[in-house]
Amino acid sequence: MDKQEQKMITRRFRSFHYTECGAFEEYLRRMSRKGLHFRGWKAGMVFEKGKPEDAVYSVEVFEKGKETDLRPEPDTEEFADYCEAADWEFIDGNRRFCVFRRRSEDAVPIMTEEERFSAVRRAEIRGMIRYTIVYLFLNLLFGIIAYLYPELWLFSNLYLLVIMIMPFMLLLNLGEYLSFCLWYVRGRMRLSSGEGVLYPRRLWYIAENILIMAVLLVLILCMAAEREWYGLFYVAVITVLQVGLRYGINYIRPFREEQKRYSVWSAIAVAAAIFLLNLMRPETDYGWAGTETSILGTAEEGYINISSDGEEVTDYIYELYRSEKPWVISVVWWSQSRRVEIPASAEGGWDAEEMAADDAYASRIFVRYNDAVLILYGSTDPGEREIRILRDRLGLS
Repeated sequence: MDKQEQKMITRRFRSFHYTECGAFEEYLRRMSRKGLHFRGWKAGMVFEKGKPEDAVYSVEVFEKGKETDLRPEPDTEEFADYCEAADWEFIDGNRRFCVFRRRSEDAVPIMTEEERFSAVRRAEIRGMIRYTIVYLFLNLLFGIIAYLYPELWLFSNLYLLVIMIMPFMLLLNLGEYLSFCLWYVRGRMRLSSGEGVLYPRRLWYIAENILIMAVLLVLILCMAAEREWYGLFYVAVITVLQVGLRYGINYIRPFREEQKRYSVWSAIAVAAAIFLLNLMRPETDYGWAGTETSILGTAEEGYINISSDGEEVTDYIYELYRSEKPWVISVVWWSQSRRVEIPASAEGGWDAEEMAADDAYASRIFVRYNDAVLILYGSTDPGEREIRILRDRLGLS
C-alpha cells in the first residue's frame, strides 16, 4: 500500500454483538454519510475516504460461520454469491457477520424477519456460552487455589481483589443471559404482531464494558498501592504482547486451518515471555521478617534467635497470622493443621486455645489463639523459658 492509498484509508476499532446488527448497519450508514465507506476488516474496521453517500447496508448473521473466523470462508462465499444475485454487494465477513451494501432500491431483503431473528438468536447464545465456559473454568481454578491456600488471599488485598473479581465477572456474564431473554421476548412479541424485530445497541453491554474497565482500573491502582511494581510490569508486558499478537493475526487474517499454526506460535511466544520474565523476577530476601497486611488481618514470617545460659543459640522460624475476625482464624487453623495427625497439649506455657504438633520435621508446633495462629519451626521443642520469650517477642497473649 503506497502513501496515497494510506491517506485514503482510516480504521475504527468498534465491535458489535449479533443482537446489535441493526445498530451496526446504522453505524456504517452514518460513516458513509461522512464520506467514510466500509471496505472490510483488517486489524480493525477499514474505511475508505470518498464522497458522502447515503448508502444502505445489511449486516447478516451467517449461522455456518464460526466465532473465530477472521475472513470469509468458502461456505460464506457461497452465501455471499446467493446474496449478490439479490442485488446486494458483499463487502466482507468476520466472525459470523456478513456485511452487504445495497446496489439498488429494488433489492429485496436477504432474509425474512423470522430467519434473521433465528440466526441472530442462535449466534448470540453460542457466543455467551463460549464466555461462560471460560469464566466457569477460571472460577473453578481460583476457587481450588483459594480452598487449598487461603493464606494467599486472606492476608493480601491484591489477591483478595482478584478472588472477588472472578465471581463478579461470571455474574456479569450471567447478566447477559437476562438481558438477552428480555430482548428475545420483545422480539417474539414484535414478530407476533407483524412488526420487525429491533437490533439496537443494548445498554447492558455498554454498562458491562464500563464495569469491566472500572474493575481493571481498580486492580491496577491496588497493585500500585501495594507497590507491586514487578507485577505491574509483568502484566503490562504480557498484555502488550497478547494485544500485539492479536493485532498481527487480525491484520494477516488467516483462514481457519492457518489459524492453528499462528495460535501455536503465539502460545510459544507468550510462554517464552513468561519464562524470561520469571528469570528477571527480583530475588526475595528471606533474611528478615516480612509482614503482609490486608483488610482481614496480617501475615508475618521470620526468624527468632534465643540464647541459652551456655551461650548456645536456638533458631526458630515462625509464621504468624493475626485477625480480629474469628472465621479468618478458623480458616487459617484448618488450613495449617489439617494434615497434622498428632495432637499436642496446650500446656507448657503457651496458654493457647488449641495446639498440634508434627513429627515430619525436627519440631513443628501449631498454636491457635482467639486472634492468632502461630506455626513454629525449630531443631528442638521450646521449653518454658523459650516459650515465654517467644510469646513476649511475638506479642501473643
